[in-house]
Amino acid sequence: MDFKKLIPMWLFPLVLFCQHFTPSTWLYDQNSNRVDDRIEQIIEGNPDSLISMIVDLGHRPTDEDSVFLDQYGRIEYIMQYIPSVVVTHVQASRAHDMTANLEEIVMIEWDEPVYALLDVSAYAIQARSSTDYPNSSWGDGVQGQGINIAILDTGVDDGHPSLDDMDDNADTKDPKYVAGYDAITNKEINPDDDNYQSSSGSICVEDEVYHGTHVAGIALGTGGASHINSGIAPEAKLIDVKVVNKCGYCVNSSVIKGIEWCIKNRNTKWKGQPSDYHGIDIINMSLGTRSASDGQDAQSRVDIHS
Repeated sequence: MDFKKLIPMWLFPLVLFCQHFTPSTWLYDQNSNRVDDRIEQIIEGNPDSLISMIVDLGHRPTDEDSVFLDQYGRIEYIMQYIPSVVVTHVQASRAHDMTANLEEIVMIEWDEPVYALLDVSAYAIQARSSTDYPNSSWGDGVQGQGINIAILDTGVDDGHPSLDDMDDNADTKDPKYVAGYDAITNKEINPDDDNYQSSSGSICVEDEVYHGTHVAGIALGTGGASHINSGIAPEAKLIDVKVVNKCGYCVNSSVIKGIEWCIKNRNTKWKGQPSDYHGIDIINMSLGTRSASDGQDAQSRVDIHS
């Protein structure tokens, strides 16, 4: 394989600084009517469709805003770092009525489906040596020491031989897992990479995806006793954030909830962890949508705060 042709995209730290949302022509509002063009396409096809929306406001959401939005659907989540509200079960055709009756709506975004993606190996980003890249970070002694990586994905099986402990010695107690959060249920728990049943009753075949475990193994897996399939940063520890269901599917607002939880805990002194492993250093999202972005959508604005 020619690793030089691969583009490293899966592992990246997000830099902290502030951003204010300034209304302007948005990529998906070419007619400047404050309703996502993709929602208008849904309206054209089936105006009675029940969809999830991200309502961007010109100010922090108030109780009056909540009362107004509650007339149109169910308020699922009020974002903490940007003035946006997730409203689900909204009849698509009512989007224009919402903007007509609340001037403070800057944009109504489609809460777009997000899919699990992964196509980059440890060799491609020069973590481990290869014929194309003989010099590597491992060769320089850099293997993730003192780093906590938040994996925002389907959840991680931290009992996997490559992810259960730091030294692959069953006689020692040194788990990789530090802390976890399930954005789907909004609970601070250790979310396993298990089967997930959606509210509609659909269910994925057991062992079909396990995408989060796969990604975590590439990011920070030890490779087990053989170390053959070691990850990029085997000395890093795991922050397990479930934002994607077992079928490899979610919506943007689930990802945003996971990011906001990471922002809140970026300096947390985790119980039982040495000071080197406090907080969250890196957010990894091997995820993607089928749309482009110009940086004005809700997820992009939350990313900038992380």
